[in-house]
Amino acid sequence: MDVRTHIYASYTSAQTRISNVDGIRQHAQAQFDTLRTTILPHLPVNKSAAILDAGCGYGALLLLLKNEGYTNVHGIDISSEQVATAHALGLDDVVCGDLLESGLLHKHWDAVIMLDVIEHLRRSEALSVLHAIHDALEPGGVFLARTPNVDGLMGTVLSFGDVTHEMHLNPLSAKELMAATPFTDVGVVGIPPTGGSARVRFLRAIVTPIVGFAHRIVALAAGVATSMTLSTANMLVIARKNGRD
Repeated sequence: MDVRTHIYASYTSAQTRISNVDGIRQHAQAQFDTLRTTILPHLPVNKSAAILDAGCGYGALLLLLKNEGYTNVHGIDISSEQVATAHALGLDDVVCGDLLESGLLHKHWDAVIMLDVIEHLRRSEALSVLHAIHDALEPGGVFLARTPNVDGLMGTVLSFGDVTHEMHLNPLSAKELMAATPFTDVGVVGIPPTGGSARVRFLRAIVTPIVGFAHRIVALAAGVATSMTLSTANMLVIARKNGRD
């Protein structure tokens, strides 16, 4: 039995524990603030830019992009349940299938986004996908990949909390992976948590600087340069295709 195929068949219901469309829509909207502050600043300002959400799930990001006025957004996911849920949410530009076999990367894109996807790929698969994405991007186009950071506080909860994860990355290994691709303009940044009740946000404002300081102290004690690590549980890989690539 192929584990990924078996689990992806019921991935939405297994991950969210929600079985109705209204509940899924609310679940998606709860992510909008985080997506708006972490993903949107890196996307083209042109609202007609061609944007592909690869591994879009049930379409939380696509819903946000449409709400923000983007008119040329498309998604693909390998889970039939995720795609059916996206369609139920009114996202008609979502298809079910394998990214490399779909033909979508034979088109040209201004931005390709993979949120919580690359960790599901085996190393050889990731390299093939990243090379194909680079080729499909327009010069100056951007590739964004959000993924768990095993160096971060509670990062292992995210990285090892899904049995379909194949890679467990930190900033160094993410950069090493990208160095094996044609991308030459690559950065990795932390994604601070957002949202929650007023009490949660207040406590987070107090605790976050303490956690950051403690992380730097631990790195110092271990002889690891703080520039090599991040304290956040999630990180964002940002890669642009240069005109000369």
